[in-house]
Amino acid sequence: MSYIFAAEFMARVIGPLYAIVAVGLMVNPDFYRNMTAQIGEQAVVTYLGGILALVTGLLTLNFYPVWQADWTILISVFGWMAVAKGAASVVAPGWLLRLSGPLMQRPSFVRGLGVIVLILGLFLSTKGFGIA
Repeated sequence: MSYIFAAEFMARVIGPLYAIVAVGLMVNPDFYRNMTAQIGEQAVVTYLGGILALVTGLLTLNFYPVWQADWTILISVFGWMAVAKGAASVVAPGWLLRLSGPLMQRPSFVRGLGVIVLILGLFLSTKGFGIA
């Protein structure tokens, strides 16, 4: 499998996923704020989320282990961010929750995050599906 194909494949998965989650963040910020608060009360959810993020990041980095100075660097960054989040959720869940919890309780942060994630999702979708 060529690396450009792998990057485009990953963009076709990550792009729409991010775009859909972003719309949810912007349309239902209260739901996401409540969900984040409840995650801290459910240790198993934090742990399983960490394992899922870790597996996602490791799979991404195995399919696309390249640092290239073009749009595909976003795939590598996504992979490493997922590994970091997953590792932090498994190794130091309390620290991660103390860091992210207060931010996710601010409606303006949740909506702003939604805008950023939407832009990233749409960009990756256009690259992955060859629209741009």
